[in-house]
Amino acid sequence: LPSTIAIYVEKHYNEDISLDEVANLVNYSPQYFCRIFKDTTDKTFIDYLNCFRINVAKKMIINTNESIYNIYIKTGFSSFSYFNRIFKKYSKFSPTEYRQVFLDKQSAADDMRQINTAATALRISKYPDKNGEVESHCY
Repeated sequence: LPSTIAIYVEKHYNEDISLDEVANLVNYSPQYFCRIFKDTTDKTFIDYLNCFRINVAKKMIINTNESIYNIYIKTGFSSFSYFNRIFKKYSKFSPTEYRQVFLDKQSAADDMRQINTAATALRISKYPDKNGEVESHCY
């Protein structure tokens, strides 16, 4: 049961998915499907679907320059306010805050890489010149 549903959600997460539709997919009544799904996964189907959609949205927020609004449209949520509320529920950040936190972390990591690269490239050694004076030489 879960693999059939997981495959269906993966292929159709960006569409309006009804409980009747998914229950019908496995030949169960919606009530029986909900009970079996919850017993099998410890989540309601709606929680599972929302979690899947939010994970897709997180990847899009990090890996694209798409607007948050376009990401909401592409992930199948019924309204922008619902998308924002569910995103915050699962990630503790609004979608915009999530992107900013990621960019800040990425920027800090880039800064550290640049510092490490510069420190490696700029090794300063001191050599005495012919008069015994010490000069700094970079190589």
